[in-house]
Amino acid sequence: MKFAQKFNEGMTVEWEDQYVDYNLLCRKLNSIQTLKNQLGDMQHEVEDIVIEMSDESNSAKEDNSTEPQSPGGQFCEEGGEGDYTMLTTKIATEEQNFWKEFDFNIEKIDVFYCDRLKESCRFINDFYDRLMAFGLVDPKQHKKEKFQPIYKQLVAHEKKGIKKVLKYNNGDSENSRENKRNQRKSLKIAASMFQETEEVGGSLDVIDLAASTLKHARSRRGTISREGSFNSSDSKKKGSSTISSEEDSTDSTVKTNEGSEEGGNSDNNEGICEEDILDLEKEHSEISRRKRNKLRTAAEEYYRGLLLMQNFCSLNNEAIIKILKKSDKITGYDRMETIKDEILESTKFYKMVELKILIEETEKLFQDAFHETNRLNQFKINSQDINPMRYWRIGVLFGGTIYVIILLIIKIISYYRSIKQSDDQLLNTLSIKKITEKEIISIINMTRAFLLFSLLQIYWGIDMYIYRRVRINYPFIFDMQKRKYNYIHAIESGITQILLTTTCLYCMMVCLSPPYGFEFLNNIPYWIFPLINVLILTIVFIIKQIRHSWVIKVIFRIISAPWKKVYFKDFWMADQMTSISPFFSDYIFCITFFIVGWITNNDSNSEFGGVKMLDYTKFINPIFSCIPPMFRFLQCFRSARDSGNMYQLANAGKYFVSICNGIGGGIRSLYKTVTVPIYIFINLCNSIYSGTWDILMDWGLMRKKYNFLRKKTLYYKWIYPIAIAIDITLRFGWTINIILLYVNWFDENKIVKECIVVVISIIEVTRRGIWNVFRVEFEMTNNMDKFRATKEIPLPVPD
Repeated sequence: MKFAQKFNEGMTVEWEDQYVDYNLLCRKLNSIQTLKNQLGDMQHEVEDIVIEMSDESNSAKEDNSTEPQSPGGQFCEEGGEGDYTMLTTKIATEEQNFWKEFDFNIEKIDVFYCDRLKESCRFINDFYDRLMAFGLVDPKQHKKEKFQPIYKQLVAHEKKGIKKVLKYNNGDSENSRENKRNQRKSLKIAASMFQETEEVGGSLDVIDLAASTLKHARSRRGTISREGSFNSSDSKKKGSSTISSEEDSTDSTVKTNEGSEEGGNSDNNEGICEEDILDLEKEHSEISRRKRNKLRTAAEEYYRGLLLMQNFCSLNNEAIIKILKKSDKITGYDRMETIKDEILESTKFYKMVELKILIEETEKLFQDAFHETNRLNQFKINSQDINPMRYWRIGVLFGGTIYVIILLIIKIISYYRSIKQSDDQLLNTLSIKKITEKEIISIINMTRAFLLFSLLQIYWGIDMYIYRRVRINYPFIFDMQKRKYNYIHAIESGITQILLTTTCLYCMMVCLSPPYGFEFLNNIPYWIFPLINVLILTIVFIIKQIRHSWVIKVIFRIISAPWKKVYFKDFWMADQMTSISPFFSDYIFCITFFIVGWITNNDSNSEFGGVKMLDYTKFINPIFSCIPPMFRFLQCFRSARDSGNMYQLANAGKYFVSICNGIGGGIRSLYKTVTVPIYIFINLCNSIYSGTWDILMDWGLMRKKYNFLRKKTLYYKWIYPIAIAIDITLRFGWTINIILLYVNWFDENKIVKECIVVVISIIEVTRRGIWNVFRVEFEMTNNMDKFRATKEIPLPVPD
């Protein structure tokens, strides 16, 4: 593997602009190499010309020629000397530009390193105070003052600056200082605009009062215990009457000291009860247990940030050494050792002394505070390559799914022909069991539910594969563990669900139209196989969520949208739910279908009783199609309240139109002829509104000064116009239904209409899969602009 590829794959993408510009420096060195080669060729040409001229002069002397020599040779020498001087000057200029760029990159890395470490020192100081307030560390073993010299050294180093290869004049030094100020300004802006994450330390101030009260109560309990022992020793000498009088005085003291305890006086320690102290300790232990987990999360994120900075410095150091070696090879001067001793030694990032101290102290502090030695090792484990057997298994599942789908299509066609071309007597002869139109529509609804969910999972897997190829840090964006869920898991799960669904459908068709000799299969009810499919997929989903509960947690946050702060993973998942809104109504239909059919069905040859629920779908479907947009609608208001961004209110308007669209679809199912123009108008407004918002706000495109794209893109430029066209086109997929309505095709065939609804739902899920690719990319570019590679955990400073 070439070092450039290793360098690009190993860097933290959010800090991409702060790494050494390895490709640019290599290009500059290559241009110097090209000029050197031209200079060498010119020297060889001059040497050949000199040899030829010397041979001609020798032959002229032998012939004793008296004719005057033409000045052409002298002119050629002067012309060659001028080209030689020009090339030499150009090489010197290129070398100077190279070293200027080299100095700029060194200074850029050093400034970023110092600023990040100063933030780390401030955080570890506040974090240490928190641990001290909870009594999780011993102040004798861990002293807070050990971090102050590191901070002072970094500040002094920033004032002093680093040494440079070239000596600049005043103008160049002012330009470098201006660039440094601009970089610091951007770093400060990025630090203030940290990513919205769960507030780990937001409510820790409440604990300070409880901790101080508990400490005060413990001191009182110590006084009570000492006084109790003293009174017990006196009781041996005194009578029981004295003891009773002391108890009475103690009770009176308790009553008189209640007001002084509220005022914070600690002089009268006799008035505290042992039960009150135990209750206070229990309450504090419960609070600290909850906050202890959040403190552990803050420590883990802080430690991960230190490891990322260590990787940042190591990659830059390796790249710089490679560049210096290449420079020595091209220029022919041995400057590497001198630059290492004088220039790189004057920087802080080269040896990483302060960073190593912070890492060691954090490991000790984490071990002593939380008594867990192996928890931090998970951040040191390098990502393992995916087992090739997983790819083979996906191939087998995909091939099996295609094979079963082909068999299912052939079986459906043969069953349809046999029904069409046969009379009732022949049906009985061939043992072909006919099912009603309502039963077929019920099977389509139950199949559609899991088909949409499976397709969405496959699209998630494809999206994650694309994120991995373009180096988008999607585990950080979605706050999930990469080892537990990656693109292989998503694709494999989706294909497995489709394989199971199609297999159950094929088995159902075999029982409806059994082959010769297997007529006994006709006695098996057709609804057994959809029931098996529903039960297996539901149980598997529950088991997966018990092991990896990321989806359930996010869904719970979506349901409680008005009361919880909204993060990227929350509204992203809510948007996925809006695209598969038919899944929820179809799944409810599956449950009611089997429950009602199990209760009401008595005759195996009659129509299954669950089909009665089709009469209620016209009421159930609009309700469940409005629930996901309603959650997203509430999230927009909560985001506008928390961030003060009024664009969220406009986004809420988009989902309000979607809710109106769902209500209009329900009204249209009841009154088909009256509301068609209104239905078209609402769908048109929804498509235009949503499509415009997708391109301008969700993807951040159509910026005029960036050629109608955006400032930073991670995909090829030609992909974006195609994606815009596809998104807008798929937004108008509902027009298929309107066209068929006005053309009056399949007007009497309800089965074909349900199949068209399935096609429109698949179009929407496909559009959502494309939307995910560019929405997460836009979030990644925001993280890159703000240098967000770890979750910022705000910890309030204790009083």
